[in-house]
Amino acid sequence: MIDAHRIATSTALGAALLTAGCSARILSPSANDAVRSELATRTRERDAALARVSELETEVARLSEQSAHALDADAIQATPALASVGISTLSAAKIAATSAGSSPSPNAMLSLVIVPIDGFGRVIQVVGNLKVSVAALVPGEAPIAAAAITVTPLQLRDAYRSGFLGAHYTIEVPLNWEVAGLPRTSARAFSVSVEFTDAASGRSFPAAATIPVVPARSAGAQVGSS
Repeated sequence: MIDAHRIATSTALGAALLTAGCSARILSPSANDAVRSELATRTRERDAALARVSELETEVARLSEQSAHALDADAIQATPALASVGISTLSAAKIAATSAGSSPSPNAMLSLVIVPIDGFGRVIQVVGNLKVSVAALVPGEAPIAAAAITVTPLQLRDAYRSGFLGAHYTIEVPLNWEVAGLPRTSARAFSVSVEFTDAASGRSFPAAATIPVVPARSAGAQVGSS
């Protein structure tokens, strides 16, 4: 004989389970979300600080070792040393789209790509000051001063890049110049000269190049490409 009470109880329990399974509970934001986000941020900051401390400890150990023992000939020969500094053809300048005098924004922005290499032609990281001088080249006019900056060792380190284009330093240089009666777009290229002073040796490494202006796309082209 079938127990009617047991059947009713099982049926009610099954209905309750189905109802619970079919209804999704949406969790609203809570104070714990902000805590978790803050914890993740502090963890990243801690890891970065630990990495910096480890780097400094290595530097202290290296300096201590150098002061206590002279490097052997093989170690000296194997240590990369700067041979020259070049300006990559990946460098380019873009003229600003705003009209002259409409705002204090720079006339153009120069993306300067610097490649320091050793005696084997390999890019190496360097420490020192980089002086950059830029002149706008306008047809029929003498070169017009557009920028003169000095990149500090810390700024240069922040400018180091490594990717599918290879290792290099990318430095963004804002350019400003004035030519009476001529629009800023009259500049066809920029003459760039740099001088890197190596902090370890005190040696200076000059380089120069002519950087072309990248044609700005018109508004219609930009809309069509989006």
